[in-house]
Amino acid sequence: MKSERGVRFYHFWMVLGIMMMFDVKSILGTDERSKPTKAVVLIDTKQKSHENEVKIEEESTNELFIATKDWQKIKPGQAIPQGLHIRMNFQTGVKEAKLLDKEMDKDSTESNSPIIADEEATNWDAGSDQKTGFSHKELKEALKSFRAEEYQGDSGQNAETIRATFRSIETLKEEFAALNINMKTDTEILIELLDRYKKANNREKLGILQDLEYLVHQYDVAQDFVKLGGLQLVSPDLNITDEKVRELVVFTIGSAMQGNPKVQISVLQSNIMQNLLRLVVLDPSPNVKARSFYAISCLVRHFPLAQQWLVENGGLSAFSDVFNHGDPQHQKLQLKVVTLLYDLVTEQVSSPGSIS
Repeated sequence: MKSERGVRFYHFWMVLGIMMMFDVKSILGTDERSKPTKAVVLIDTKQKSHENEVKIEEESTNELFIATKDWQKIKPGQAIPQGLHIRMNFQTGVKEAKLLDKEMDKDSTESNSPIIADEEATNWDAGSDQKTGFSHKELKEALKSFRAEEYQGDSGQNAETIRATFRSIETLKEEFAALNINMKTDTEILIELLDRYKKANNREKLGILQDLEYLVHQYDVAQDFVKLGGLQLVSPDLNITDEKVRELVVFTIGSAMQGNPKVQISVLQSNIMQNLLRLVVLDPSPNVKARSFYAISCLVRHFPLAQQWLVENGGLSAFSDVFNHGDPQHQKLQLKVVTLLYDLVTEQVSSPGSIS
């Protein structure tokens, strides 16, 4: 009788245990919307023992773990820094990590920057007591032991191969000379153009002036242009009858002065400034007027001494004459005059030491 009660009691608890297993979700209070962190698995005990084991065969890695705002898988043996949000799926054994939510509330430069495991942590395999890499200090000490003499033998052995593969500079010069090709610097080209300008007619001067204007945009070449007497050579043609030559001469002088203080000083010390003001007022060509005003603006900008000279020698009166023309072709020039005067006033206000 007692054994029969024991059997019934055993069956009762076994049935109760099975019911609890199937109703584990309701007992644990889990929700389908919650993240799967744990699971209860029923295993058939009749199966072979090797079928019940889940084997995860993955090679360990020393790759740096870079944490972001998204979940990322943590590889086996991968070192991770502190301060991360980590989760693990107990059913699959997969571990994932991301930045903490409070990290997302910081500035964008801080929140978007990845967190990288420190140098010392990457040298160790997680779950192992053996070192798998070398620290920066160890590598530095190892490099000190290398001797440079060990690599000097290769240069001697490969010298003949290099000579046979590549030609020397002397050989290249001889080949260029045989082809009648002469490589010239910008200064050499400038000297050649100035020599040609001395003997050129008005038609030839147009091409030379175009080349000169292109070259003097370079800071050093513009200074060489002054040192070689380029201003004294071209400035007499400001009075030439050819309208196109006058325009290109003024354009070349203005381009040489632009942002170049040494050239600005040389122009101010000559009589070129008076000729430029005369062309702005009296020249019949609107293009020459515009180019002359361009040269004047290149001279006086950020140059207080030139600004003082402009005021003392009737520059403002010359500018006012521009507004006496009702020709629509002068409207563009009038706008440039207003812009220059506004810039000069602004420059005076921002620079108390400027000459007014």
